[in-house]
Amino acid sequence: DFNNLLGGILGASSLIATRLSRTPGSAVAPRLSSHLQVITECGENARDILKRLLGFSRSSYRQMVAVDLGSLLDDVVLMARKTFGPEYTITATRWADDPAPVEADESALFQALLNLCMNAREAMPDGGPLDITLSPAGEPEPSGLANEVIVKNRSWWQIRVHDHGTGMTPETIRRSLEPFFSTKTAARRGSGLGLPIAYRIIRLHDGIMKIHSAPGEGTTVDIYLPGISLTDGKRGEDHP
Repeated sequence: DFNNLLGGILGASSLIATRLSRTPGSAVAPRLSSHLQVITECGENARDILKRLLGFSRSSYRQMVAVDLGSLLDDVVLMARKTFGPEYTITATRWADDPAPVEADESALFQALLNLCMNAREAMPDGGPLDITLSPAGEPEPSGLANEVIVKNRSWWQIRVHDHGTGMTPETIRRSLEPFFSTKTAARRGSGLGLPIAYRIIRLHDGIMKIHSAPGEGTTVDIYLPGISLTDGKRGEDHP
């Protein structure tokens, strides 16, 4: 319902903008166009926050298929390189060219990994290197961020996202999964949903997220996801 209301607001502002464009020579048109742009931008931001809230509140993901983490990371890195700007150097390293299969909702997992990259970008406002690695891993220990149950007798994959940004204090790490919590200044404030959404998506895939950081030393986020066997699409016990 709220999305429908936003659709009405954005639709009406678009119609007004069209009418103004057909009124050449009006002294008031530029000022009204500027106000309309603000309405449109606010409406689009509200729609984006709504989308994030809906994603955060989803209890499960139903489009579970076999996904190659290597190919998925290639797509995430490509998107980041296109949107982050030349001041950011994104390096992606894979342990091998072999597939790294997991059972996942591909679009949801893409969103989670992209959220982590966006958080890393925010931690480096002047630019810098962002390192992403994919490798096989042993069974992880609980992160301590929340009540977690580790799935036993499974192979695991680790995705590491490391930035060279401002870093976080232990208190900031503890609160980092709270929805709407943000340490950004008013001028750069986000929704505070990027990391909580990423964590929720990872947990819904039976995964584990660990955060390592210190002020001035950057932040490393480790994601652990259980693997499957490509031969039968079942959850595997050994790495390929």
